[in-house]
Amino acid sequence: MAVVAILGAGPAPVVGQTAGPEPEFSWSLKNLKAGYCLQFLFDPKAARDLPFAPAELVPLSGAAGVHPALARVATESPEYAAWIPSSICTYQFESTQRGGRVQRDSKGTQGVAIWRVAPRSVSGPTPADVMITHFELARQLREPSVRLNMFRASIGKVPETGQDLIVTRIGKTTITFVGTLEADSTATPVRFEERWSLHGSRNSVWSAEARIQPTEARLMVGSVRIEGKTHLARMLQASPVRWTGALYRGGDGEISFYH
Repeated sequence: MAVVAILGAGPAPVVGQTAGPEPEFSWSLKNLKAGYCLQFLFDPKAARDLPFAPAELVPLSGAAGVHPALARVATESPEYAAWIPSSICTYQFESTQRGGRVQRDSKGTQGVAIWRVAPRSVSGPTPADVMITHFELARQLREPSVRLNMFRASIGKVPETGQDLIVTRIGKTTITFVGTLEADSTATPVRFEERWSLHGSRNSVWSAEARIQPTEARLMVGSVRIEGKTHLARMLQASPVRWTGALYRGGDGEISFYH
């Protein structure tokens, strides 16, 4: 039975590297409404249809920059040392901008999600898959193009209880947080900087640099439910730990893509 751990600090950021050339395109992300990461482990023998294949899958025993909640598993349960440390981070913003086009949704948010696996070295790029909620961000006029998958996300309240409700849908996999967002001195805003390695069309390899600076952090106290019969859902359900730290709000961000 997986442990759903809600209390604790957010994931430690990995400092990004500065790219020399100009980006192919960039996204400006405004007013973070909700951002958090779900940390988990998956069995490489059971993994199917991974979006970052053929990237190297580094086991927990050899990965760098692993979240402390996952690193403890290797010490307490050595049988999981060969499993792959991973995370799905979801960020919902009030608006996004690409070039001169600003995207807003009066009925919801503009979402960006990153499914990543831990690299072997903190100095190298992190294998990742970037997902978006609106097609405009995916517009690319030249080939090869970076692969950007779609997902759905929402934030709200449970009508019967007034608890906070955060829902992420990746294909037919649903990740649902239900609980409260509590102020706590251990939860502080953390600047997020990371560099990713991404796959594109025509077997192209891309890189992306992300910077997000939230202004507020709240502890996520509650539970995470995983629903679906997909490979991703089964990987999440089989994980010995599913950890969400702090939820971040406020502030802006930027993601730039290079090829």
